[in-house]
Amino acid sequence: MIEILEEALLSLWRRVWPPVRRRIEGVFERAADVLRPDPPMTIRTLDGEILTGVLVVDRGQVICCLCTGGPAASRAPPHQHRPHDYYDDEPLWDRHGQPYGR
Repeated sequence: MIEILEEALLSLWRRVWPPVRRRIEGVFERAADVLRPDPPMTIRTLDGEILTGVLVVDRGQVICCLCTGGPAASRAPPHQHRPHDYYDDEPLWDRHGQPYGR
């Protein structure tokens, strides 16, 4: 009896799985097309590493990052920037060296 039940379940699986698989693959292909940026983007750290993972970005600033870094194919010199360039023209430290003194 168990062998007959096993054969019936396998037969059902063989009939049901191919159409379901095609639908699932179609959904994943559409999701990939929606999530893929156009034009393609590359995320690099300031020291030249290329990131792979998931980023949450707000107006060009990374808020949350679950990534791994890998060496770049060709190391370009790191981009020099000042952290306060993104927020406003005032420095984060006042002239006396006190943080958050503005």
